[in-house]
Amino acid sequence: MEKEKDGAKDITRRDFVRQAGGALLAASSAGMTARSYARVAGANDRIRIAQLGCGQRSSGHVQMVYGASKQMQVETIAVCDIWSKASERRAAQIKRLFNNDPKVYKYSEEMLENKDIDGVMIATGDFQHAKLCTEVVKAGKDCYVEKPFANVLAEAKEARAAVKNSKQVVQMGTQHRSQPYPLAVRDVIRSGRIGKIVHIEQEWNVNQERWRYRPDDTGSDPGLAANYENVKLGNNMGWSAARHSELLEADTDWNRWLLGKPYRPFNPHVYLEFRLYKDFSSGILDQWLSHGSDLVHLWTDESYPVSATAEGGIFVWNDGRENPDHCVAALTYPSGFLYTYKTLFGNSYRSFSRIHGTNGTIINYGGEGASLFVVTREGGMENDLHWTQTMRSAYGAFEAGEGASREGGQSRPSAQEAFLKSVGGWTPAYYTTLSEMGTPSEEAEIVKVEGAPPPDSSGPGDNDVDHLMHWLRAMQDRSEPNATVDHGFSHALVCILAQQSYLTGKKLYWDPQKEEIVDHPVAAHPANGLASRS
Repeated sequence: MEKEKDGAKDITRRDFVRQAGGALLAASSAGMTARSYARVAGANDRIRIAQLGCGQRSSGHVQMVYGASKQMQVETIAVCDIWSKASERRAAQIKRLFNNDPKVYKYSEEMLENKDIDGVMIATGDFQHAKLCTEVVKAGKDCYVEKPFANVLAEAKEARAAVKNSKQVVQMGTQHRSQPYPLAVRDVIRSGRIGKIVHIEQEWNVNQERWRYRPDDTGSDPGLAANYENVKLGNNMGWSAARHSELLEADTDWNRWLLGKPYRPFNPHVYLEFRLYKDFSSGILDQWLSHGSDLVHLWTDESYPVSATAEGGIFVWNDGRENPDHCVAALTYPSGFLYTYKTLFGNSYRSFSRIHGTNGTIINYGGEGASLFVVTREGGMENDLHWTQTMRSAYGAFEAGEGASREGGQSRPSAQEAFLKSVGGWTPAYYTTLSEMGTPSEEAEIVKVEGAPPPDSSGPGDNDVDHLMHWLRAMQDRSEPNATVDHGFSHALVCILAQQSYLTGKKLYWDPQKEEIVDHPVAAHPANGLASRS
């Protein structure tokens, strides 16, 4: 991006906050009562971690612990998975990285009896997270649990209560709460720089089948290349169902894996590609809306929506999946703003996020995790008023919408064209050139954070060592982590509301007093529109 051409200015986080009014980054955690804790009592004590669930995401967890071991004394000493091949793979990875042989368990209750384990990292199926988190904290272990925290409301409530009734340190795997650029954006919003937030939108797209044809399921099956288009279009469903899998029923415990879900015959593809099947995950909503809504809550200090609607369908990947490959969710919030989330699996054009305020806009270039944010006056009320006043000053009686106003014999179109040339060819209502950054009058600024890597459209990735370090240090200090169980409950609620709306076709509402999902408005306030209808 050419800064000179587009009139953008680099700005550090420190400078930005000072210019915006001196807003300070609020503390991300509140202290808990200190207590003695075997082994995890001080900065010099070694922390011993266990991995619960040894699939693909667990590989990232082990890598994160290895990265953290360069900064503090921490190691992985145990792995647990009901699929023997998965636990064997993870144990081999730990042997390579830590040069130790972790204890291998099939069942979690056996592993949790190990008194040497200080904390457990959960990377199982979406539908298992909350139940296993409850089990871990009741066993007296600290816990790092992947998102979504839950996808059943009753299980979310139960797990939250278990955590709050314990003394355990529980961190959600929503790593953006530990990353410098989302926090810098929160600073800008809190400073009032862009005014009142009226809308946040996220569109995170890919053009791929996503979560299908996993390497630990079918591997690189040569039949995929020959049948790809047929499978994509739904013309060869039998081939998809007949794929060979590494997972054999004899090597796992299918009933245990279901964990209370309605029984169905063993299917290795459902087991390994669970995100595509509605009994076990909502797919896009559980995986990405969880991150998206958590960012919204981080930026706005909101904790629950007022209402939710969701639409979508399977429009491209007709391969037997049950969850949509294209979907959109719209939610309203108590402070009075709209949040829209959208994902396409059939087109990957320019994923983005935008935060619309009454006095400006923040744009994020890229999908989930992208760190390139730009703040601009574009779209803001003050910017529009400045433009109109400048037009009137330069061309007398000109007002937007007048078709025959003249000043000195110059028609409105001619006066407008002259003005456009003077400001670089762009106004809030009229374009003659394409420019991502607008004109100098928009004061577009790229947010940079001192000491952080340069921003880009990809971001730091899922295996965020800093986020893990927040949890490990909180374990040592017996303090609250920066992605708490309340944050987890909040993003889980958004995902559950959106999924239920998608499945039922209804607009749904949240009753915060009863903590129930209902199909009617709960209270009169601007966010649910009752005030305008009364």
